[in-house]
Amino acid sequence: MRVESLLRSYSNILFSDRKLIGLIALGATFFNFKAGLFGIFAIMTANLLARIVGVHEDKIRKGLIGFNALLLGLSFSYYYAFGATALFILFVAVVLLIFVNIALDHIFGYFFNIPALSIPFVLVSSISYLAFYNYDAAALQKAEAFPYDVYFPEIPRYALYYLKSLGAIFFQSSPWAGLTIMLALIISSRLGFLLSLAGFAAGAAFHLILKGDLNDMTGGLVAFNYILTAMALGGIFLVPGPAAFTLAILATLATATVASFIKIFFVSFNMPVLTLPFALTTLLFLYCIKLLYNKNLRPVDFLPGSPEYNLDFFKSRQGRFGDLGLDIRLPFWGKWKVSQGYHGEYTHQGEWYASLDFMALSEEGALRKNQSASVEDYYTFGLPVLAVAAGTVRRVVSHLDDNELGAMNLRENWGNLVLIQHGPALFSLVCHLKKNSVTVKEGDYVIAGTKLAQAGNSGRSAEPHLHLHFQATPEIGSATLPVALTQYILHNGVSKIHFNGVPKAGEVVANLAPDFNLKTFFTLAPGQVMRVALETPEKKQLMEEWEVKIDFLGTRFIENREGDRLLYSASNDWFAALDYSGSRQSALFLLFNAYYRVPFSAARFAYGENISYKYFVSLPVRLIKDILLPFTDRVALRWSAVPQSYTGAPLVSTITNGTRVVLATSAELNGGFPGKITAERNGAKWVLSAA
Repeated sequence: MRVESLLRSYSNILFSDRKLIGLIALGATFFNFKAGLFGIFAIMTANLLARIVGVHEDKIRKGLIGFNALLLGLSFSYYYAFGATALFILFVAVVLLIFVNIALDHIFGYFFNIPALSIPFVLVSSISYLAFYNYDAAALQKAEAFPYDVYFPEIPRYALYYLKSLGAIFFQSSPWAGLTIMLALIISSRLGFLLSLAGFAAGAAFHLILKGDLNDMTGGLVAFNYILTAMALGGIFLVPGPAAFTLAILATLATATVASFIKIFFVSFNMPVLTLPFALTTLLFLYCIKLLYNKNLRPVDFLPGSPEYNLDFFKSRQGRFGDLGLDIRLPFWGKWKVSQGYHGEYTHQGEWYASLDFMALSEEGALRKNQSASVEDYYTFGLPVLAVAAGTVRRVVSHLDDNELGAMNLRENWGNLVLIQHGPALFSLVCHLKKNSVTVKEGDYVIAGTKLAQAGNSGRSAEPHLHLHFQATPEIGSATLPVALTQYILHNGVSKIHFNGVPKAGEVVANLAPDFNLKTFFTLAPGQVMRVALETPEKKQLMEEWEVKIDFLGTRFIENREGDRLLYSASNDWFAALDYSGSRQSALFLLFNAYYRVPFSAARFAYGENISYKYFVSLPVRLIKDILLPFTDRVALRWSAVPQSYTGAPLVSTITNGTRVVLATSAELNGGFPGKITAERNGAKWVLSAA
């Protein structure tokens, strides 16, 4: 555990959680041997103090405390000579760092929903240096070159500056250290490596065009900020793509400006700018992007990994659960027709284009009962209206009269309504409700599916229908936001389940009616332990023990004794596998493929979605696809399920690459979880069952 937290403290600085990357980075710090010792001492001290004060063990294990301490320790090699006095000062600084780290993590996370990055390190490092600036006991460091630098080959000067900038991330001056860090970057992320080159190039262009101080480039103690900024915004905290790459370059230029400004104040004390330009610029850009809801610039709303991982995971989620990570459903039960969709012919235009109108249908598909001149003649009138997602009721109007057929209330055109807040800048509005039918009040917390009111004919409504839209502010009449529904049944000839989409005018749609038995089958409790048997194609019987777990971030997963891990999510009416890490020979991997997505009415409908290529292709093919993925979805594979041929039949699914079947599974969803799963690939068959 302690070795893992040590290595991840190093890898976190390169935006990775891989222990191999941490090991390479650790080795790089010993090109300045004293810096390496300072770094290890700081991490071990910080982790020990963090445990004493009660920091969550997962946070320590993942290096989220240690990486700021590591930077602090490494920075001491720039200030102080290694010795007992310097170690004592570092110990005191680490004590301060722990509490600054805890406080800033909470402040930045709770109030701004952004990470604190290396701000704790910058703050405590600056305080420590300035506090002991006039103390005689602390001997200042004298610059020492790595003795084997003289053997470093001749390379173009800007290539050398790039390597020195990489080394400077860990307070190393040797190009050998930079070369080692470059190797770690390439292993960790090819996109990350390319972004580091782009960031350095943008910073170099800034200095060349403006004829700035080239010392910022030659020593690397400023230029590494350009590299970190480009990597952070191009692929770590934003999902990689053309827009994110462009923003990363623009942010790098801003970082160069901020660095030039900060130098004015730090140079008086012979202090480097540290990571302050990178941290300030990255946090500013990231915070603003989160406020804008730009669909081309997607903040990473899960624990970040490499750019490749972030992009792959986001694409698998975007096509499955919607852009907002919120389970959103239709506001009614039964079959309803979309009478007007986005950019509608009548009213859904301009700022209010992203709106949907629905009208209920009978089993035979009729809108009305007897063609009488009464609003009650419409099946829509009086039917329950439901909350589309969990949230807090912010506005209710219920006193307006329902119009007679053909008449409209243009003065109060929204009619009776319920406005619900689902997030900081996400509200849903259902309107044209029946007079005095609203059953909730302002301030109530509701869950998805809660009855809000009855459909009516109030406001600008000539015939009974239900209007739904989403908006970013609580004012009635605000501009609408396009928001996809997580899943719904599309009745268009052959009924099928549609994921993460917006119904179009004329389509007949319905919510899924959850099957109780399926829902019970997929009910997993943290701490639950299961024993399973896997029969291999060679007829060998392998046993595995699984445990259902949840981490401190709320992520649910199933893990076996070997550390193979299946991340999953479960809603009221679906189960979905999110990601898998570990051996492809594990029974958990079969489970991941068989239950990639299971709506709790899955048996009766066809459905499918993209699945990552990373589980099924060779390393060279994967590396190529990793580079292509930011620009095209065609590199993904397709996971598809077919309807049951009879009640109780297995859930049959295939994974295809074009027309080629990569894997076929058949799952019997009976008995206890995981049921019985049969998988076939290239003629070989595996059978998974409870032991």
